[in-house]
Amino acid sequence: MWAVRSIEIFVKEVMLLPLFLEEAGGEWEEEWPQAWKKGRDTFSSGKWNRALRLIDTSYGPLDPMLTDDNRDVWEVWKSTVVSRRGDIVHGFGFDPSPSDAEAVVLWANQMMDQLTLRLIVAKKHPLHDPFVAAIETARTSTPLPPTADLDLRQDGTERGGSS
Repeated sequence: MWAVRSIEIFVKEVMLLPLFLEEAGGEWEEEWPQAWKKGRDTFSSGKWNRALRLIDTSYGPLDPMLTDDNRDVWEVWKSTVVSRRGDIVHGFGFDPSPSDAEAVVLWANQMMDQLTLRLIVAKKHPLHDPFVAAIETARTSTPLPPTADLDLRQDGTERGGSS
């Protein structure tokens, strides 16, 4: 159940909120509540399709995410995982096994990782510039010496030297 909420929060706060903050303009104290409300309204009552269409229109379309058997991840997520969450929340008796729950949590984590990567390559999302700059800095920086070559004690002094 919380894995589904985590994806909802990710979509609202990482994918939609930057878009609405950019649109809002004005003073920060005014922008934030307006952008937050717009994100909440866009996703009201779990309107996944509306939120995903807006994300695709604004940033993308993002590269598709597919399951191992080539089905669209969002379609499977909405039809299986979200509907089961609804059954649990509304008391319809679905009781997931521990392995089902573990799989959903792992899947949610993978979705957030994959969505973050897709947002980074979508040049229109605010994550793009800082991540690309960090990657470029790392690519062009001088590598640090491997730590395996250091022979230090926990207190930072060299082993074999005088204390």
